Amino acid sequence: MKVQTEIRISAPSWYRLGKDLHPLIQRSVEAAVAVVPDSVQRHGTRQGQGQVQGQGQGKVQGQVRGQGQGKVQGQVRGQGQGQGQVRGQGQEMQIVSVAVLLAGKQKLRALNRTFCNQDKTTDVLAFPADPAVAAFAHKEQTLPLGDLAIGWEPCLASATAFAATPRQQLQHLIIHGTLHLLGLNHKTDSQTRRMRSLESAALQSLAVPDPWRGLDTARGTAQGKARGKAQGKPRARTRRKKANLPPAQSAA
Repeated sequence: MKVQTEIRISAPSWYRLGKDLHPLIQRSVEAAVAVVPDSVQRHGTRQGQGQVQGQGQGKVQGQVRGQGQGKVQGQVRGQGQGQGQVRGQGQEMQIVSVAVLLAGKQKLRALNRTFCNQDKTTDVLAFPADPAVAAFAHKEQTLPLGDLAIGWEPCLASATAFAATPRQQLQHLIIHGTLHLLGLNHKTDSQTRRMRSLESAALQSLAVPDPWRGLDTARGTAQGKARGKAQGKPRARTRRKKANLPPAQSAA
């Protein structure tokens, strides 16, 4: 399975992490897709049938992808729709595509306020592809998964909380957001445990330390949060809740 990523950097501070941000993000998306291949296939089938949930690409992706697709897409993609691998509607996909916006905390706050109804900044926002784009994608043997937006200052703060480097935390956020694009969530304890396990597996494949090591997820989210706080780690579910996908809506 091939993965295509497109990136726009609107906050110059991101360049402090080096000149290899694109391949770093590419590998992170690939790692996330690799740990849940079945989810990718189901995701492609749902999209091909026009049943995908979440905010439409006409709402947030104009800043990433372009050509009037909305407000996040245009900043990254220009004219490309991305291409995707997976089976759907009897066609075999070749590439899955994710667009990524690396911005500052004010841009993340604005996006969060506009599309998630939360007037505060956050580290990562994930916006899945909408049925209209997916239907076109299947005709072209493509599958755009959706868009991610990541904030510089929140990324630094969460890196400190997780005792990670900024580059490692960027990889963590890319993986976390990509799993959201594939339909995973952390609204319940069992969902949280599964998502953390997948994040750990994906990061391990990149030789990145497990950020959840030492947290007690086996006995539920509440205890895990308590232990995380005691160890100086973030209250993971509370922090991540900001990045939940917007409620299901019709594509704009």
